[in-house]
Amino acid sequence: MLRFAPGDVVIHLHSNQRGVIVEVDPVFNGPDEMLRDMTKDRGPKLKPWYHVILETGKESTYIAECHLQLDPSGRPINHPMITSVFTEFENGRYIRLNH
Repeated sequence: MLRFAPGDVVIHLHSNQRGVIVEVDPVFNGPDEMLRDMTKDRGPKLKPWYHVILETGKESTYIAECHLQLDPSGRPINHPMITSVFTEFENGRYIRLNH
């Protein structure tokens, strides 16, 4: 069962960076080398991973579910990519564009 969905605003547990979920992979969807190179605590390969636009980054990143928590602040993310993926911010989460 997934803890997060596209549009959810989350916080990275180790860096405290805020971001918004763009896409969800039910299991790690990348090469094993990428998983090894990402961090020492890579996260489980067979658990959900999320594509996240970080407020402080220029692009999106890929984060294991175990490294994320919902952001209780209710504040939107300040990032230029937001409008290319989401239509609006409502009740603490983003509404995805219909593609």
